[in-house]
Amino acid sequence: MALRVTAEWGTSETEASLGDKQAAKQRRRENRDERERAKTERAGESPAQKAEAIRRATEPDPREQDRREGLDGSVGGDTAA
Repeated sequence: MALRVTAEWGTSETEASLGDKQAAKQRRRENRDERERAKTERAGESPAQKAEAIRRATEPDPREQDRREGLDGSVGGDTAA
């Protein structure tokens, strides 16, 4: 008799965990859909793209820096450095 009760308890536990798994799967699906909706609502560059554009605009051109330091193969260099 105890074996039968254990088997029934194991079955209901499996069913409960299956329900939990399905609920978690549904939550993940809803979260993913929400992220996709938010992505489509945004227009233009992402914050990371904006930061990269600012960094590139303020960073000196490496070719210009080589020229100023005389490392570009030209004779002399820029004395304004």
